[in-house]
Amino acid sequence: SHLVGMPLVLVDAVRSFRLDTDHVTEIDEAVMHRPRNPRLYQGPHVLIRRGLYLGRPVSCLVTETAAFTDSVIGLAGPKRDLPHLQTLTGYLNSSLAYYYHFLTAASWGVERDYVELNEHLSLPIADLEGEAADLVRAAVRVAEEHPDDEDLWRGQLDEAVYAAYGLNEE
Repeated sequence: SHLVGMPLVLVDAVRSFRLDTDHVTEIDEAVMHRPRNPRLYQGPHVLIRRGLYLGRPVSCLVTETAAFTDSVIGLAGPKRDLPHLQTLTGYLNSSLAYYYHFLTAASWGVERDYVELNEHLSLPIADLEGEAADLVRAAVRVAEEHPDDEDLWRGQLDEAVYAAYGLNEE
């Protein structure tokens, strides 16, 4: 009963840096056979689409409490970690994560177009603090303001992510 009335994020709602609210509904079932701990759904959290969207793995940062199905992976943290979650969202939406998952995912590109939880968890994460992370968060803010204008934010995000990971032209 603690989930009744909570927003339910369907998989089609998860896009790069935003939720498509046309695919967010409300939980109205009073009885569930395997309800999860309600703390799992408390914001802020990064929601990751298990399947691909327009051929890419995508995620978005959600600050509010919201439930989601098993086709969405949620990484939650306390409000004080909001900057870290924002940086993580940048890493997950970057071309580096796209390339990494394409090379390492067991199903994507082979038989099914999705990336499993353990594959997301295997992505090496660069520092979540410092100047490089600040640049990633700046790019994320641009992407959050203009999520559908990928030409506007993709280059800035990728450049910041490559710098955070210590990658250069070579």
